[in-house]
Amino acid sequence: LVQRHAAEIFTSVIISSLFSLYSTALVGRLVALEPSLTVSILPRCITVALALSIVSFFEGANASVTAAAVVVTGLVGANFVQATLDKLRLRDPIARGIATASSCHGLGTAALSAKEPEALPFCAIAYALTGIFGSILCSIPAVRQSLLAVIG
Repeated sequence: LVQRHAAEIFTSVIISSLFSLYSTALVGRLVALEPSLTVSILPRCITVALALSIVSFFEGANASVTAAAVVVTGLVGANFVQATLDKLRLRDPIARGIATASSCHGLGTAALSAKEPEALPFCAIAYALTGIFGSILCSIPAVRQSLLAVIG
């Protein structure tokens, strides 16, 4: 089943990784956050260990703020992801698993797996791939520069 849906999984995770990074940068700019604070919260949808290595690519980032943003994102997602997906009428376990892991990493994965075990394989794959793609994207100088340009 996972192999049959590999194209959708990879495409969804790449798009969600890009969306997460760029939307965080844009919202930070729109609400006039200090650029160093916005940079620190960029990898909020990626697990703490990888988020800390991602912000090391950027000057002026605060690792403590990064860790706090990741934990808060995970806690909010773990508490509200199922209700949000239900309101959006997303019933497919593949979509639910990918959306959960791509938005609220390990904590969301754990919360979803307790009630929806059929979504767990997709959640686990998306969880790992989101971290990998986020790390790869931020290691590309052109992507880093474009994120900094969005932040301002």
